[in-house]
Amino acid sequence: MTRIGLVTTAAIGALALTSSARAHESTPAAEQRDDHTSALVAASRPLAADGDAVATPRDPVVGLRSWLGLEARKPDPFEGFARPVTNINFHHPFIRNEVRPLFMYHWFPETGAVDGGSMRLYAMQLHLALSDDIQFTLYKGGYVDLDAGAFDDDSGFADFAFGLKYKVWEDTVDLAALAFGIGYESKFGDREVLEAMGAGFFDVFTSYARQIGDVNVIATGGVFLPRDSGEDNRTYHWHLHADYPVTPSFSPLVEVNGFHYDGNADRNAGLGPSVPLGIEGYDYTTLGAGDVRGNDVITGALGFRYALSEDISLGAAWEVPLTTRKDVFQKRLTLDVVLRF
Repeated sequence: MTRIGLVTTAAIGALALTSSARAHESTPAAEQRDDHTSALVAASRPLAADGDAVATPRDPVVGLRSWLGLEARKPDPFEGFARPVTNINFHHPFIRNEVRPLFMYHWFPETGAVDGGSMRLYAMQLHLALSDDIQFTLYKGGYVDLDAGAFDDDSGFADFAFGLKYKVWEDTVDLAALAFGIGYESKFGDREVLEAMGAGFFDVFTSYARQIGDVNVIATGGVFLPRDSGEDNRTYHWHLHADYPVTPSFSPLVEVNGFHYDGNADRNAGLGPSVPLGIEGYDYTTLGAGDVRGNDVITGALGFRYALSEDISLGAAWEVPLTTRKDVFQKRLTLDVVLRF
């Protein structure tokens, strides 16, 4: 297999988000949220010559559910939160029905055993609400084109991961929510694209969201627990997201993702214990690498989410390493479409 450079530090500065206190009226939470949203929409509409508001793309005119002949979705107090764009393992705490096609164009570092090149992932995430508090999620999978400098060009299927998420608490007045979940990553991909190796692992995670002033914040933390510590490394992962709705349709966002490796497996991408790689595969793959205990890789991203309607939004983010060791991460472009139903 290869050698790629991995991380050092861990300290990321905190997102300092200052805000003014919110005044709460004595109306029910859902009604209060609807009034707030209606005011935002009305304020953002230009006026025609006769004084009537002109419709904007945010109006729920082309909702996906209406296309499918379904009844309108019930009010969502967290509608204004932009869904995170980066990282496959970034779970939000909301219980929603979503289909999310996504595309990742990932560049490898020029230095190291991979010798540059790139990887393109075409994936589809699926989130199904089984009840108001429980959601099934299929969050990893798809088709990969691999063109790393040290490998022959090849393509194949990625491993897939699925699980359940449980919302344990929400506050629809202050707009906060907390959820826990567990996922499992299987090994049914193709070895030609560095998948289908190892024994599989569980992902135990928690996710929290809160509105702070006009800024929406989402934080997720979890741990990968391998079925066989000789095949895969225990890994702690964490993710931060903040978005600011400039208009009811457009929200610029910033995201930070971190991985901390706490293991020394001996699989080394099939090379065996005599060739410790000293690197790992970030969120794309697991190499079962030796000599990685204590290493960190942290990335940061800038992007946006734009709502075409109440049910359809587009996301984009540009992501780069924040740590001196880049691991397999040189830079990445992520694009997605979120379809709610």
